[in-house]
Formats: sequence, C-alpha cells, structure tokens
Amino acid sequence: PSDNKGPLLFNVALEMDQAMVNIFPTVNDCRDYVVQLLGAVSSIYIDQLQIRLALRYARFWTTPPPFNAYDLGGFRDWWKANQD
Repeated sequence: PSDNKGPLLFNVALEMDQAMVNIFPTVNDCRDYVVQLLGAVSSIYIDQLQIRLALRYARFWTTPPPFNAYDLGGFRDWWKANQD
C-alpha cells in the first residue's frame, strides 16, 4: 500500500508594490498575471518537489507601501502590526 497522499500544500501571501502594479494597464491585469504565474510555478513544484502552492492572500499597492520594499524587517513589522 502507498502512503502517498499527494503533494504538500504551501499557502502563499504576496504583496505587489506600486512599481509592479504599474507595469500593467489595470490592477486586474496585474492580478491575472500573478495568479497565472503562481499557477505555472505551482505546476513545476508539484512535478519536481511534490509541493502545491495556493495563493491565500494578495495585495496590490497602487500607492507607495508604508515600508521600504528592500527592508524585510520593516515589512515584517508592518505586517505584524496591520495584518496579524
């Protein structure tokens, strides 16, 4: 008997900064791209690593975020204060 219960599930939260959102004509176009890209990456992860990615949260900043995009600590602090 096989103990294989399928791929592991990893829940993903993504934040798209204003620069990313501005690449696309609309926020919905950016959202569609992100969902399609995560689906493609998830397919590769399932095939190669037996891990499925599930998008559980996404924010699309249309204004500058209240933290520096290159400061993970600042992002973490903001997330804990506003999202946790």
